[in-house]
Amino acid sequence: MEDASTYSDRSDQRMPPGNSPRREYGIERRKASEEMVNTVAYCGLICSLCRNGEKGCNGCRGGGGDGNCYQRRCCLEKGVDGCWHCEAFPCDKGYFADEEWEGLCRGFVQCIKDKGVEKFANLVQSKLGERIEYGDFRFKKEQEIAGILYGPGE
Repeated sequence: MEDASTYSDRSDQRMPPGNSPRREYGIERRKASEEMVNTVAYCGLICSLCRNGEKGCNGCRGGGGDGNCYQRRCCLEKGVDGCWHCEAFPCDKGYFADEEWEGLCRGFVQCIKDKGVEKFANLVQSKLGERIEYGDFRFKKEQEIAGILYGPGE
């Protein structure tokens, strides 16, 4: 019997094109790993899924990322685990004020507020895969990010 923490990669499970890339190749994800949940950044991005991890970045909670990140500094000063715990969310500072990243970060943080960190991480992994090029989501609106995560009409 297969352990629930493992992934299966069986060619007989291939899905037709148009499904998420991870399903198209027959890979089934189970539950978000503890590591993935623990690398959800203060701004909502999941550092362990970021392609920069392949370049040696440990993510903001591991000492990597932008040392001047407003969201990290603010959350640490306020003693909160992420912007989803802040009464001022959504503020207009840092990534939330940057039109390049505003939609992605606000959309991710709102999803965490709605679903919780673990369900959010599962949702992101199931919809976007095991490695994410966050740059592909620059300039997206919060509603577009919600549509990607939740599907149309949600």
